[in-house]
Amino acid sequence: MDNNRKLLVVEIIIFVIRICASIVIAFVGKVFFFWPKKYKSVTNDVILITGGGKGIGRLIAVEFAKRKPKQVIFLRLNR
Repeated sequence: MDNNRKLLVVEIIIFVIRICASIVIAFVGKVFFFWPKKYKSVTNDVILITGGGKGIGRLIAVEFAKRKPKQVIFLRLNR
């Protein structure tokens, strides 16, 4: 019976540690959600944007062009 009690105490401690770790991870995730993320460098990349003639596609093309990629290709298809 003594062995079972020790095992139970160990399992309860592990359970409490896991709950505390989950709370800390959830809190850190909420705090760093608003932290600005680093963008991937696109300096040597070729970027293809469809629908880049107007609207959101054009805005995306302009933003990528500011990051100085190797080449930005945007297509506007009229149908």
